[in-house]
Amino acid sequence: MSYANFAALLAAGELPGRDFRIRMNYLATPLAVVAIHGGGIETVTSDVAEQIAAMTWSSYRFEGIKRSGNSVLHIESEDFDEPLLLWLLKQTQRVVTIHGTAGTTEETFVGGLDTLVRDRVIASLNTEGFFASIATGDIAGTDPANVTNRGTTGAGVQLELTTELRNKFVSTNTAAGRRVTRTPLFYAYTNAVARAIDVQNIDQG
Repeated sequence: MSYANFAALLAAGELPGRDFRIRMNYLATPLAVVAIHGGGIETVTSDVAEQIAAMTWSSYRFEGIKRSGNSVLHIESEDFDEPLLLWLLKQTQRVVTIHGTAGTTEETFVGGLDTLVRDRVIASLNTEGFFASIATGDIAGTDPANVTNRGTTGAGVQLELTTELRNKFVSTNTAAGRRVTRTPLFYAYTNAVARAIDVQNIDQG
């Protein structure tokens, strides 16, 4: 089970501060890094998004903070309509979203309608020794309604990180442990993505 939209989530009694939290850092930048399934929903994704954005780009993270059962807070990317994010999307040209997908190998599947930046991300990750490829099927991120593609350009980039890869980014994959046990691989990965999505370099061709 997951909720059809944010209103349904609230109507079911899910409470901010108890079941979920929203973290947004608005910097009036042309790019935002977003994780709508953060915290305990798709673990480590909000950590990755936060680190990629750092103090360079705006960021938004919707995080499940239940002790268990956070997967119920999953709203599909095409249906995610939390008001703060909708506001941010209207201020942002490009959106990069971070998601988790199942997988026992260390892989990243990169999709979205911004094929230029998608290919830059894939090349940067592969150069640094990670395995990245173009996302297909249900995780292709090519629906115009997908959060990834709802910035003002209408095209963004979606990264789907396998469970195995995300597990390598922290020594202790718990709510308390994720922030304080990040591994060198975590920083190598986030730096590779940050270099690839640099808006000034992209706009210069």
